[in-house]
Amino acid sequence: MLLFCILLNVVVAIIFKVFPRFNIDVKRAIIVNYFTCVATAWAADYTEFNTHLPMVKDFAVWTLPMGILFFMVFLVIGKTVASYGVLVATTSQKLSLILPVVIALLFYGEPLTTWKLPGLLAAIGAVIYINADGSPKLPKWSSLTALSLPLLTWLGSSAVDLSLFLSEKYQAANGHNLLFTASLFFFAGLSGLLFVLFQDLKTGSSWKKKDIIAGICLGIPNFFSIYLIVVLLSDGWQGSILFPMLNVAIILITTLVGLFVFKEDFNRNRKAGIVLAILAIILLSMPWK
Repeated sequence: MLLFCILLNVVVAIIFKVFPRFNIDVKRAIIVNYFTCVATAWAADYTEFNTHLPMVKDFAVWTLPMGILFFMVFLVIGKTVASYGVLVATTSQKLSLILPVVIALLFYGEPLTTWKLPGLLAAIGAVIYINADGSPKLPKWSSLTALSLPLLTWLGSSAVDLSLFLSEKYQAANGHNLLFTASLFFFAGLSGLLFVLFQDLKTGSSWKKKDIIAGICLGIPNFFSIYLIVVLLSDGWQGSILFPMLNVAIILITTLVGLFVFKEDFNRNRKAGIVLAILAIILLSMPWK
């Protein structure tokens, strides 16, 4: 099951990668993806879904703004994959654990252990190196254009992780994780749909069958990639073991896919960034006590 979960996360990244080759409208595919996630959640446990559906109004204070954030970040990730490749986008996304760690340290009294400080420093170095050019030197901070999409991916993914962290701290789901997650997907899809319809009124663009099919293909693995993590945790996996294994494995596999399948550039800086990223994820995920 763990291997299946890893492969599903890789599949999501690869689907984004092939979108440009088929001229898929990323925004429309993402919207269909979210509504597909809602439908998949309903099919996974329709009794739980239907019985507690009225609770969505209680979740809305959390899931509405989080849903809007999800759509915006997923859109940025899609553009980052198309522009920079699977490796950069996935690594930037997986390093999103930095912000929740800092918030946990500063505001929730979690101890600063031996592993955390070097882990954070390695993560910051990884974000810089993974987006560097082919020269052995660090990129100039004045090159904001070259770093904008990967940094937005990192910051946006960090905001998503932080919102999930806070919703868990305040028990926003109230024990109904499936419905809470489906509510997130619904509001993400709704905000994206309104955004695209508004654009269509100005441009006269229309939906295409291939965009809908692409969204469905993305939505099913996207839902189960999240759902299987919940299942693994409920089966007794410790988070301090599961999440490092997931993140490191996903980065390693997407690295190999990007290198051998999509022939992505794998220069010296990028190699150093990958090493630092894996080191950061391992250090930050070590037992905190």
